[in-house]
Amino acid sequence: MRLTRRAEPATALALLLDQDTVDTGQLVRALSRAVVHVPMPNAPAEPRPRPAAPADGDLPLYIVEDDEGRHAFVYSSPRALVDAWGPGVTAASVRMAALLARWPDGTDLVIDAGTPRARQVPPELLRQAGLDAAGVPTPAALRPSPAGWDLHQPSTEPVQVIGVTRTVAESAPAVLRLWRAVTVDREPDARPTLNIVVEFAAATDGAEISRVMTQLGRSIGEVDPQPVRLLAYVDGAVGDNALLVHAIRHFDDPYWERVPAPA
Repeated sequence: MRLTRRAEPATALALLLDQDTVDTGQLVRALSRAVVHVPMPNAPAEPRPRPAAPADGDLPLYIVEDDEGRHAFVYSSPRALVDAWGPGVTAASVRMAALLARWPDGTDLVIDAGTPRARQVPPELLRQAGLDAAGVPTPAALRPSPAGWDLHQPSTEPVQVIGVTRTVAESAPAVLRLWRAVTVDREPDARPTLNIVVEFAAATDGAEISRVMTQLGRSIGEVDPQPVRLLAYVDGAVGDNALLVHAIRHFDDPYWERVPAPA
């Protein structure tokens, strides 16, 4: 496409890059949903934008090699592309998810190269963005947004998830209670995420918590492919997601609670 300057709505990715610091989870989510613009300096000029799709064959990717490795350039908006390359540049617009599905090994990503907000993204984060685009939950994508979140009851009760988590909890004496709530991060295009808070007895050691949380994750994955954020809570301990855990525990009653053994 031949690009010229004009007013354009800011994309979620462009808005994120304007921030002084970029949260990893937000970046993974924004990349997996973005439409990006790939410079094609050797292509003939075109009068209007040309969307690229897998049916076109090999998707466009502009790669630069230097002493530090291989870098693929994409741009978050037509304006950023024009700012870096000038108004005569030709480019292809493509969904980032399509690029991530065929991403070349050993290549990192540079977003908005040649502009003040340029960001370099390592291959590991690109892998997580590709998984997120495919609907596979990853630790980075499931991290709550720094912008905050809104809590909701599930619109449809996740019966199978509730069932398997109860089964695991009943077999683990250290687990005392289970809560569930849905969060929606306060950012563009955020997806609802089911959260399960697992309360452990105060004396539970880290190895047992890890064992139970791993078993819960595997059991949930066998019945529901949708992202589920598992959060461990031990009375008196403060973790990375303490505010979210506190909010969920006070949002509703637990859906499962261990019955004390008879005296």
